Amino acid sequence: SWSVFYGKALGMLMFVALLLAMSVPAALAAYAMGGISAQSQLVPLYIILLLVLLQHTTLALMISSLANSTEAALRITYALVLCLAVVAAWIP
Repeated sequence: SWSVFYGKALGMLMFVALLLAMSVPAALAAYAMGGISAQSQLVPLYIILLLVLLQHTTLALMISSLANSTEAALRITYALVLCLAVVAAWIP
C-alpha cells in the first residue's frame, strides 16, 4: 500500500540526503575562502542536487517495484541513471 511506498521512498531519500549533507562542509569552506558565491552559485547548486536526488530516488523505487530481483533492479537503475547523465550532458 501507500505506507510501504512512502516508507521505502523516505528511507532511500534520507540515505542519499545524508551523503549530500556530508558535502556541505567542503562547499562552505570554498565559500569561506571566497571561491564561490552563496546566492548565485552555492544555493542553486544544492537545489539542483536535491532535485536530481529526488529524481533518481523515485526512478530507483519504480524500478525496484517492477524488477524480479534486487540485482536486476540495481543493474537497471544504474543503466537508466547513466542514460540520464549522458542525455543531460548533451542538453546545453
